[in-house]
Amino acid sequence: MSDIKEARAVRYLLDAVNDTSIIGPALEEELYSMAVFHSQQASEKSAKACLSLLDILITG
Repeated sequence: MSDIKEARAVRYLLDAVNDTSIIGPALEEELYSMAVFHSQQASEKSAKACLSLLDILITG
C-alpha cells in the first residue's frame, strides 16, 4: 500500500475524530441539528478513509 493512500486515510480519520468530539457537547446543549451534522460528517469522512485505501477518491 502506498504511503499517500495511508496518509490520506489517516487525515480523513483524524477529521472524523474531530467531528465526533463535537457531538457529545452539542447534545448536552440540545443543539440537535449540529449533533446530526457532525455525525453525518464523521460517517462521510470515515467512508472516504476506507475508499482512499482502495485508491478510490471522492472529491468535493
